[in-house]
Amino acid sequence: ASISGSVPPATLFSFPSFQLRSTMAVSMKVMKAKRVAASSSKLVKNMLNKNMKVKTVKGKTGKSEKPVKTDKKQVKTKMVKGKVGKIAKAAKSSKKLDEKQIQVQRKAELQAMKLAELEPLHLSKGLATASVKELAAKAKSEFSSKQVAELKEACGSKGLLVSGTKDDLVKRLVEASQEELRGNMVVDLVAFEAREREAARAKEAKVREVLAKMKKEKSNMSAQELKAALLQKGLKTGGSKTEMVERLIARAREEGEVDRTVAFLAREAKREELLSMNKDALIELCTKSGVDPIAKEVMVDRLLLKL
Repeated sequence: ASISGSVPPATLFSFPSFQLRSTMAVSMKVMKAKRVAASSSKLVKNMLNKNMKVKTVKGKTGKSEKPVKTDKKQVKTKMVKGKVGKIAKAAKSSKKLDEKQIQVQRKAELQAMKLAELEPLHLSKGLATASVKELAAKAKSEFSSKQVAELKEACGSKGLLVSGTKDDLVKRLVEASQEELRGNMVVDLVAFEAREREAARAKEAKVREVLAKMKKEKSNMSAQELKAALLQKGLKTGGSKTEMVERLIARAREEGEVDRTVAFLAREAKREELLSMNKDALIELCTKSGVDPIAKEVMVDRLLLKL
């Protein structure tokens, strides 16, 4: 009161303490306003993320854009399906790639072998029509019967030297034919082994199919029927129904029942394939396989049927 009485009102606001208090009050109000704004912005952002997902869709011109609502469950389902599809596709391509890698590696191994090493392997697969010695003698005879001009032309077409005597030309051509034979053996062996692997994979798939069918049939049996079957095989009858089924299937595999079933199914499939062929195709196949298409016993049986 004494200060107010002695100091004019116009000079009250010039004191440093009053100015400091005023500045602090303004600063606090600004900070509070910023906190409120930040909190509101975060709340709005959370609400938007919870209720809708905004994605940009470009028009045909690539300029226009518009927000589109996307259901999170649908997006998640599509992502899962997409990943499963990619995994399945990758697994399938991986199998194909593995087979290709096997063939490439095997080809390199065979190419490193000499002709004398390839011949017994080629013969063991039933791919050879004659021995290397016989083929070499035949090639030498054919080249020796040609004129020098023909031999030079043949050497030139194979990228060989065309100089020298006739014997030199014949020798070069025979050696080249041996190298071609070696290359053909490699190709034949790689293709044959690839077919063997494919046949093995097909058999494994058929075995799984037979086992699945067998398991289903035995699973439909009662516990008493399973025990009777186990006793007949001299197996233990204890355990759960699943254990009894597995025991019977294991014994079926040991006794070769599964392999016999697979062989029977393969034979029947081949039979249907042959029956679908016409007569001329069957005769040609018999000729290639060295099978007599008109067996004497068959003719006798058919003649007897006419009596």
